[in-house]
Amino acid sequence: MKNKISIDIDGILNDYPVCWINYVNIKLNTQFCSREEIEDKIGEEKYKVLKKLYRESDYKENLTINKEFVNFIEKIRKYYEIIIFTSRPIHDPNYPNLLGLTERWLRKNNVFYNSICFKSDNEDILKNIPEILFHIEDEIKYAELIAKKGVQVFLSNQNGNYSNIPKRKNIILFDSIEIIEKILFKEI
Repeated sequence: MKNKISIDIDGILNDYPVCWINYVNIKLNTQFCSREEIEDKIGEEKYKVLKKLYRESDYKENLTINKEFVNFIEKIRKYYEIIIFTSRPIHDPNYPNLLGLTERWLRKNNVFYNSICFKSDNEDILKNIPEILFHIEDEIKYAELIAKKGVQVFLSNQNGNYSNIPKRKNIILFDSIEIIEKILFKEI
């Protein structure tokens, strides 16, 4: 039985939140620079409506893939079971096509995975995928929830967002895939 590793989609396999900000700017003919700015300027209700449209759009289905991570997955797939662990509401009846859209996007971009699971934002975060060794994430709130369960989390710092956070148990900041590869291949 292979060890399990989980990988987030948005912010790891694609360039979220940049893709979301670009979508909003196209739809509204604006020049927003951050998620916070969008929500602040358009309000929570309009933000939710746009987010729903985005989640169901051809735009989302055609996002650019982070090829570095696709190559990384190819290298490790013979050693690890790959679980795509996403906060996309893939089982929410309000988004009946989101799981299919996500799976098509992964297939189209040749992303190998063994399974795809929904990642909640509460203490039960790992109930659907127990016994994972590592997780790769871009959001601190999920990294902290997973790390609290004793799982080693690689937290992306590619945008420098987390440079000033204090060191946390079970969380390793990375700005390059080489850091993850060194640690994982040492484990094999």
